[in-house]
Amino acid sequence: IDGLCRIADRCSEFDQTFSRQCLKEAFDLVKWRPDRHAASMCRTIINAAHALSEEWAAALVGSMDDDSARQNARQFSGEATSKRMAKQLAQQRVNELKLREELTKEAGIPSDLSEVPTDEIADVFWESIGGLNSGRREPVSINRSRCYLKIAAAMPMQFAYPVISWAIENAKRKLKGTTQVSTIIRGMFEAATSTAELITKMVAIRRAGATRSLQPLALNIASSVVKAGERHKALEEIERWLSEDVSEYLKISDPFIGPVEASQILRMVLASAPDATVSILTSKKHQPKNTAQSLEDQYSSEWRKICDQEPPDCQITVAGLRSSGEPPVHDRWWITSRGGLRLGTSFNSIGDKKDSEIVRLTLQEAADREQQLNMYLYGLARERQGERITYTTFTLER
Repeated sequence: IDGLCRIADRCSEFDQTFSRQCLKEAFDLVKWRPDRHAASMCRTIINAAHALSEEWAAALVGSMDDDSARQNARQFSGEATSKRMAKQLAQQRVNELKLREELTKEAGIPSDLSEVPTDEIADVFWESIGGLNSGRREPVSINRSRCYLKIAAAMPMQFAYPVISWAIENAKRKLKGTTQVSTIIRGMFEAATSTAELITKMVAIRRAGATRSLQPLALNIASSVVKAGERHKALEEIERWLSEDVSEYLKISDPFIGPVEASQILRMVLASAPDATVSILTSKKHQPKNTAQSLEDQYSSEWRKICDQEPPDCQITVAGLRSSGEPPVHDRWWITSRGGLRLGTSFNSIGDKKDSEIVRLTLQEAADREQQLNMYLYGLARERQGERITYTTFTLER
């Protein structure tokens, strides 16, 4: 098989017909081999065939369905299995080569890779990194590489890693010597470090949740009824809880929080737990509309109206179903490392026109809700009941 491949390579420049004949004979031999070398031999043959013609490489794989060996394959199950494995390996390599060629194109929309196994995509990008490092491939435009980063966002980290590595290496080589290096490359570095910090926090959260699950559950007897017209009592209860239980972080889920409500909450945090990091999940549907300002500017502007100090460290995530803006989480939770609160209604209406309640959550209850809340705060949940979730995330600045 190796000899036939070498002959095909030598003849490819002056006699492609004979070269194809050699590759066909090599392929006929390798497709019956069940040993561990079959995969590498398949890759070698398909690489050579693809160099002659992409269409002929695909036809070579397709010939396995209608060659004269089909009858023998039916008689010997072991040989049939070997043939199926060889065809799968060959087809996989054809797909990888097709994707590899597409990476060099600047025009056109990238192919839909939803049906391509993630390990095949990862293999192609590992090869492309090698091509860039060896100088055998030219980098593509930054806009083109972004298309593949969007695809990587939906892949498991172990398979997304080579795509991200390729995008960074591609950008480094494409922008070398230009003024964009200091902006785009630096932005990619900051995004990578932020991602690493996020993963570290998520691991810490999981470990904290595992530790809490080992603690005995306390009886949930701490609750208070807030009657209509007693908003001041509700705010006093929340402020008392903030000062007693909140120190490191506070995570809030309330779909009716907007710029006004967020500023009021952060003012309470500034007074009662100034060192806490705040994360707020709200809904797209209930944000201000018909305004020329961005959401980030609206929240910052509202904060400046009520306070001259810097706001607490706060990240706001606005999430909603793509079609309606409906929130992925409807409950009102205030969660921290030492427990949490469940509000019977939204912060903006508690103690206003209807009776409601404020319930203190046990450690286990808070941990369960925090785990669910993290899926949306960190943008990990991409769909809800088959519908896409859109996210807007920003840090509040004065």
